[in-house]
Amino acid sequence: MRDRTMISIITPCLNSEKTIEQTINSVLNQKYTDFEYIIIDGNSSDHTVDIIKEYIPLFGGRMRYISEEDDGIYDAMNKGIKLARGNIIGIINSDDWYEKDALEKVVNFFSNNDTDVIYGKMNILTENAQLEEYPVCDLSALWYKMVIPHPTVFVRREIYKRYGVFKTQYNLSADYELMLRLYSQNVKFSFVDSVLANFRLGGESQHNRIHCIKEGYDISFHYIDKCPVKKTVFPILKEEYSYFFLEQLLLENPEAVLQKICNYFATELYEVILFGTGFWGEKFDNAFSEMRIKVKYFLANNRSKGCLSRNDITIFLPNEIKELDDHIIIAVRKQDNEIKNQLKQLGLKNMITLCEIVKLVSDLQ
Repeated sequence: MRDRTMISIITPCLNSEKTIEQTINSVLNQKYTDFEYIIIDGNSSDHTVDIIKEYIPLFGGRMRYISEEDDGIYDAMNKGIKLARGNIIGIINSDDWYEKDALEKVVNFFSNNDTDVIYGKMNILTENAQLEEYPVCDLSALWYKMVIPHPTVFVRREIYKRYGVFKTQYNLSADYELMLRLYSQNVKFSFVDSVLANFRLGGESQHNRIHCIKEGYDISFHYIDKCPVKKTVFPILKEEYSYFFLEQLLLENPEAVLQKICNYFATELYEVILFGTGFWGEKFDNAFSEMRIKVKYFLANNRSKGCLSRNDITIFLPNEIKELDDHIIIAVRKQDNEIKNQLKQLGLKNMITLCEIVKLVSDLQ
């Protein structure tokens, strides 16, 4: 075995008995066989360790594990990196899995290109058990959001030695911090135009999602001064954070948002009409439901239910509106001014756009 082509694969896990076999098998069945497999278990209380032990003989000495308490998933990843002997390191979580030819493609790419970090395409297993390809974004967007599918990332071991490992003060976004730290240091990134891994959507709570996004913005703002196109990126970052802040308010303090809207209309609101059945339509619908504000009906330029989860909804087209004095919240982010003008032409007056709400709540940040 030649060290220069050896890969270390790390899997952190905790109580993963339902999914870890698929992860282990995806490593075991790789076409490329010059690898070591390191599993870092966080002292699982289910049958995870029993499953791991069953697979050890099948790897012919290429697999080892430890099982002990840790300080979270990123601490477990750091333990694995410390144990790794390969010159290339990949990390695959215990509910994700590799494509059969992933390691072969990784080694070939590193052998033929001067690069330090590679990442590729990824499929997402949705909650409806459908595999969908994760959209690939331009790497320059990394300055303000995580655009690298982390199960597809492979890093030269020397890069970890030079620039450090995962920062464990981040509970949910240390992978983003690491990628942005390396990117800001001009470490060479390359994209492999192939599906390397599959990611299983979990049941992460809305609270954790909000916390994850908040961590991400904190990281972005921390590194923004190193961005060579800061004048371009900073306004994008501020705008994205403003919309995130509104989403957070709708979840944690919807009364504050409602008060701002009432002040805008100079009246108390007990019922509203929502234009839009997408992401923001659902967020406002959920928030108003919590406050017992009635959504009379939804408006949209088509009758698609969109993101709305409840069934007891009525969707009207704009030209079907009969009561012109109702208060309308245009809960769409794109083309909201165009929609406002469209409704004005129909005789509607009491409207507020999503962009206007974002500005109204900005003083609450």
